[in-house]
Amino acid sequence: MFGSCRVTINVYYSRLLRQPLGIFHESVFYRTPKTAQRRLWGDNPRWSTTWYEPYKDQKSIDLAIHWVLSNPGVFINSAGDVNVMPMVMDAASRYKKPPTDKQMQELMRTQAAEPLWV
Repeated sequence: MFGSCRVTINVYYSRLLRQPLGIFHESVFYRTPKTAQRRLWGDNPRWSTTWYEPYKDQKSIDLAIHWVLSNPGVFINSAGDVNVMPMVMDAASRYKKPPTDKQMQELMRTQAAEPLWV
């Protein structure tokens, strides 16, 4: 349901993620597919095997993965590209603290990130 760190910018999804609906209970976990996604390919040259364009630099992947890991009850689906997966694993192994809202907003702005599903 929550495809990326983009939910930090979307108040509705951010609130929904942090306060589950009454029909859920504490044993429910949120799955975050495409955690390292940047945007749809559009006219950009393809360098990955995925149907979406993932982040390709370690710093951006670190922020996305660290944001997800900072939310209890949320887990990461693996990256769909064999070149991105080692960077996702590296980011997860080095998690210490969540990124700030400012860092996430900067990531969205500088990487021109867009949600895959609107």
